[in-house]
Amino acid sequence: MINCPALKTKEKQILVIDDEEMLCETLKDILQEDGYNVRTSVNALSGLAEIEKDAPDLIISDIKLPDINGIDLIKRIKQERPNIEIIIITAFGEAESYLQAKEKGAFEYITKPINIPILKLMISKILCLD
Repeated sequence: MINCPALKTKEKQILVIDDEEMLCETLKDILQEDGYNVRTSVNALSGLAEIEKDAPDLIISDIKLPDINGIDLIKRIKQERPNIEIIIITAFGEAESYLQAKEKGAFEYITKPINIPILKLMISKILCLD
C-alpha cells in the first residue's frame, strides 16, 4: 500500500462484481487480509442491489458480465452515485473498451490475470484520495 495516513482500511468498503465466483472470493480474501470490508456479486444486477443497500467506496468490476455490459454498468453507477470510484478488470485488453470505460468514469482499468500488487496500489491510491 502507499503511504496514506488518513486511510483507515476497516472503514473502507469495496464491492467486487465478477461472474467468476472464484475470482470474487479470491479478491475478497486478499483484500480482507489488508483490512478492507469486501462484498461480492456475481452479476451486475445483484451488484446494483448491493450499491443501493450500502454504497461502497470502491467497485472492482469485470467489463464482461452476463446481464449488463460493464460499460453500461459504469454509466448507471456514475449517474446514481458519481462519488464511487470504479476499477474495471477484463480478460480482453482492448484499447476501445479501455477508452469507453475511462470515458464513462472508470478510474482505472486492469487486465486479467490480475497483478495483485498493482491492484492493491491502485486501491490505496483511489481510497487515499477519498
